[in-house]
Amino acid sequence: MRALVCSFLVFAALAGTQPALAQAPANAAEALRLGQSAARSGLPGEAFALFLPLARAGNTTAMVELGALYAESLELRWNGTSTNDGEAVRWFRRAADRGDRQAMLRLSAMYATGRGVVQDSEEAARWYARAIAPPPAPPVVVPPPPPEPVVALGPPYRSGHKNTTWEVGPGADMTQLRRQLEQFLRTEFNQDLPPS
Repeated sequence: MRALVCSFLVFAALAGTQPALAQAPANAAEALRLGQSAARSGLPGEAFALFLPLARAGNTTAMVELGALYAESLELRWNGTSTNDGEAVRWFRRAADRGDRQAMLRLSAMYATGRGVVQDSEEAARWYARAIAPPPAPPVVVPPPPPEPVVALGPPYRSGHKNTTWEVGPGADMTQLRRQLEQFLRTEFNQDLPPS
């Protein structure tokens, strides 16, 4: 009887109709939680009916769960096979292409064992490497330094030479620059800056 109910749920999901569940999920997160609970409780048909719409809508976790049901569930029987490895690979690949690491690991295992695909150890290694690679670091945006005032001195100041040219750019604190110059003249040349 349970196998018949599960078969009904599978075929209803494949036909695009969702059977009435004991408790209708309020949102995608709730549907995912209910599907995972059903899969753990040995009700793959109910899990399938919950995962399929989510996977079709782009939920990568549902894609991985659906692929796992196709690969592992002995109760989802159709076309005379106990599992459907080709469909499992298809859902794992869709999730892996979207960056899901669990899907990459499962796809790697499918290639390594030749389940649902031609056995290819190099492809298995590539998917495994992608799965265990550290995520790329977010780009570090270094703000540009604040513009500094442009101060250009003319010819080197020599003792007794009073016609030195100064060019000062925008943002320069003239009072501070004048104080620094006075200090420099007193310490280096023992003279004061003439009043401006």
